[in-house]
Amino acid sequence: MLEAVNLAAAVAVDGAAAAALSASRLPSLLADLLREKVDDDTVTLQVLLALWRLLQHAETFRELVYGLRVVDDLLELQVRTDGRTD
Repeated sequence: MLEAVNLAAAVAVDGAAAAALSASRLPSLLADLLREKVDDDTVTLQVLLALWRLLQHAETFRELVYGLRVVDDLLELQVRTDGRTD
């Protein structure tokens, strides 16, 4: 699973590839994975990198921000991890 997330992050660097990814289920799966693996720092970091790279492109930005509302998930992640001391 982590390898797939890393691959998505690498592919998302390219604008055309990111546009193709935005038409797939991948952005939704990344958002779901972020919610499910919030306690796994390695997975969370890699998912955040993939999402950040997808947010750099207009098409995927619109899908993530307005369609999937991933910003809400990111804010929730921040609230949940505030005060964590591990």
